[in-house]
Amino acid sequence: MAGFSASTRILVLCTFRVIMRRKLIGSGTPTSKPMDNEEKFKLLKMLDQLELNELVQALHRIERIEGLLYYYLVTATLDHFGYDGEMTVRYATRRYGRWRGEEMRQAHLALGKEIHMETLIRNWDAASVYLAQDSVQKGYFSPHYVVHDITLCPVADVWRERGSYRWGHVYCDEFHQACAGTYHPDGHVVIHQNKMKGDKICSFHWVMPPRETPCKFDPPTALGIRLAESYQAKNELEGALYALKRGHRLVGGVYQAFATQAREDFGAQGLAST
Repeated sequence: MAGFSASTRILVLCTFRVIMRRKLIGSGTPTSKPMDNEEKFKLLKMLDQLELNELVQALHRIERIEGLLYYYLVTATLDHFGYDGEMTVRYATRRYGRWRGEEMRQAHLALGKEIHMETLIRNWDAASVYLAQDSVQKGYFSPHYVVHDITLCPVADVWRERGSYRWGHVYCDEFHQACAGTYHPDGHVVIHQNKMKGDKICSFHWVMPPRETPCKFDPPTALGIRLAESYQAKNELEGALYALKRGHRLVGGVYQAFATQAREDFGAQGLAST
């Protein structure tokens, strides 16, 4: 199916899977030799894997698109405003982190989950939650302290390919802390090894010191209830599809954060630069 867009390929595969399912359960044209249950199971599993492979490729692409968008927005901001634009980049990245931290907290509250670092990392919003799940799940998890490594990061690959180590590191530093601190006011993160510093991995330490009186959060909102729907996957295939859905939303969030910050800092000229 080379030459077709990712969405077209996924649509075709999904349609093919539906047709095959109908044939397998007897609602389509019967085959000359009926399949037994084991053969049906193997074929359905193969069809699921075809879709999953397409989705994984799409997840890689959406992560790279987010990285590219950040890179070009940073480049445009610095080209237009020079040194004055550096803080705009930092403020925009923090704004993006606060937005994601707020939305994840609302979604997780709607799911009935407790708000702490373990919930945050086990229910992360980006496509990376699926792509990097093997290395993340090998980490240490507790409500107040989570440690994990990231070995696969398509976003970092984009920045390294373009030599954008400094601003990639700025993203990692500013975004993750803003996200953790918004998700829970006591949330902190340290990334003592970072691909953007030349390390082979990113090593995350998420910390939330316990307090005598737990924080009280507002009841679930309509937005949280809507967002929560994309965190309730019934299987691996659905989990990848939901991760892709959330990833598309995050790409828009990057642009929104930069456009809003540039307008606040430089007015119409700032908005035009993005």
